Amino acid sequence: MDVLEGIRRRIGNGRGTRIWEDKWIPNRPNGKLTTNKPHGCQLKQVSDLPTAGKQDSYYWIHAQKGEYTVQSGYKRWMKGKEQEGRNEGEQAGPSHERTSSIVWKALWNQKVKQKLKVFIWKCLHDALPVKELIFSRTNKGNPMCGGCGESVETLGHMLFQCKKAKEIWEMAQVQWDGLVHLTDNFPKWWYTVIEAQMIRGREEQINLTVNILWQIWKGRNEREFNQKDKEPHKIIEKASMEWMEFEEANKGRKERRSIQEIGVQQRTELNHVVGDMRILLKIHTQMDKDHHTVGIGIMATEHSGLLHVAWALRERMTGDPLQDQAEAVKLALMNAAKQGWSNIEVKLDSSKLKEFIVDSRHSSWRTATIREDIQSISSLFH
Repeated sequence: MDVLEGIRRRIGNGRGTRIWEDKWIPNRPNGKLTTNKPHGCQLKQVSDLPTAGKQDSYYWIHAQKGEYTVQSGYKRWMKGKEQEGRNEGEQAGPSHERTSSIVWKALWNQKVKQKLKVFIWKCLHDALPVKELIFSRTNKGNPMCGGCGESVETLGHMLFQCKKAKEIWEMAQVQWDGLVHLTDNFPKWWYTVIEAQMIRGREEQINLTVNILWQIWKGRNEREFNQKDKEPHKIIEKASMEWMEFEEANKGRKERRSIQEIGVQQRTELNHVVGDMRILLKIHTQMDKDHHTVGIGIMATEHSGLLHVAWALRERMTGDPLQDQAEAVKLALMNAAKQGWSNIEVKLDSSKLKEFIVDSRHSSWRTATIREDIQSISSLFH
């Protein structure tokens, strides 16, 4: 949003306002006179017209009292985004469902760490807690970007448009200059990147891109929570190092897995007959306080009890056992979606966990995000 679009001149004595060039006409879309200056007209300033004795000043047309506030600016920005969303919805075609399926499968097939896949998944589902998202849900805090202070911190702004992010991308080994016009819409940007991978085989470029996006997010959090501003070249170095380490560690494997995914057993001979068969997911968690991690066991069985697949995962502890268990449920659902299953049932033994997932009274943004993630992924099943 361009803030200048909402600013108009308030006329006092008229000396500081030009008749033909400045925005001073109330209730006009652009605030200017609709007629051109007549040939030979000598009138230049509004003071050449009958006016009052006060000095000219500016006012904000999107607030009742004419004063700009962060809240009024945010509301105006949101109104513009809603209109953009309606316009996009009108232009959306019948291929949306197919596109979503391609994006989903491509994400889980990327050869990056599991936590990076979760990060991109949150970006695709508008679940990453950027300031704009938190402000829209809680009406608290300042939605303006802490990196540049020039715009609302949306996902697209934080990852691509902020001057801090631009400095990082200028140093990056991989460039997506042709997609600048899509940076306001991360799902469209990501789908176009995936298309490039499918057409040109740019797997390594995309894996590095994911690592850069992740490090931009981590750098943003360092600035917000620890008041530490990382140099752009440090962020690029970290992204490159983690990407190369993961590539080297998984070289030669047909099926690369996250270092957090420590074990998988699968009955592959059943893969071709699952179809709409109902799969029961059983989830178990074990806290390892010495290493500050959570061990997660997921078993997928048929209702007859026959084991179809089992996963063993390890994640960092959050300090809240219910939140850790809810995170395990989310990971189970994500793995089920990756398998392409459409008919599942999740068995939860804890009534407190069930309440935690469905009860909106758990109001912190972290728990709200996990709950919304679970609900979003659940919509993929029936």
